Amino acid sequence: MNLRLYPNSFSPSYPSQLSLCDNPFAPVVTRNTDLLLYDVSGRVVAEVSQEFPTGTHSVIFGDLAEGVYFCTMEVGDFSVTETVVVSE
Repeated sequence: MNLRLYPNSFSPSYPSQLSLCDNPFAPVVTRNTDLLLYDVSGRVVAEVSQEFPTGTHSVIFGDLAEGVYFCTMEVGDFSVTETVVVSE
């Protein structure tokens, strides 16, 4: 499973596109997904927890200051983290 957030860098009020894919030829599967956004000190500043089917989705993280963040996606026992930049 891959996590891609784009555009990277993004504005806090602009929806980020979240791409969840296993294998482009596999059937669509819905999974309970947790997205956690951490600041550089390791504090959770935003959290989205819902079921997402395989594919691309829009996510708005809300009021965020400019800076570097780490977005962790957890699906079952699997987790992956991507660095993201927030700018105005």
